[in-house]
Amino acid sequence: MRALVIGSKGTLGQAIARLLQQQNVEVLTGGRSSCDLNFDAYDQVSVQKAFKTAPKFHSVICAFGAATSIKPLEKLRVEDFHKAAQSKLWSQIGITIEALHYLEDGGSITLTAGSVHDELIEGGSVMATINRALIGFVRACDAPNIRINVVSPTLLKESEEKYREYFLGINAVSAEKAATAYIRSVFGRHQGANFKVYGDKAP
Repeated sequence: MRALVIGSKGTLGQAIARLLQQQNVEVLTGGRSSCDLNFDAYDQVSVQKAFKTAPKFHSVICAFGAATSIKPLEKLRVEDFHKAAQSKLWSQIGITIEALHYLEDGGSITLTAGSVHDELIEGGSVMATINRALIGFVRACDAPNIRINVVSPTLLKESEEKYREYFLGINAVSAEKAATAYIRSVFGRHQGANFKVYGDKAP
């Protein structure tokens, strides 16, 4: 079995790759540089060119996403939503559409959303909007013989110091715990599922 992990240099991507390798999966890495498949995930032309040189995959996993604006609504601009949509929504949808042509029958695509649409935080309207859009996209997908799911992890412990002020009262989870949801998506039979990886709320 062969899997492509896009965003493999990040904390979450590395954890996913480790768990896949423990299951004897051949992991290929995807990203801008020094990867098995080098491309810009935010540029559809770059994605198309990279996939044309790739072998067949059983699974493609998107474990990336640029930081989005965390601001009160009155301080947001429409451009903040456009930027977030381009970096996290359109990029993953574009990869999904392209990856369909390079997956084995019965294969899977797993995208990454987040928890802010459920675990509401102050200034999180942009993040919540993009998360909901990704979840809706996945639920509506109907690609024959291909399973498409999304994972919604809460704040990672490895990023807690940087983002803790925005997630007050919400417990972080480790990247390894979040990575187990991607393993469920790859080896399970789910289609259109949203795998939530939330920490228990702090007292």
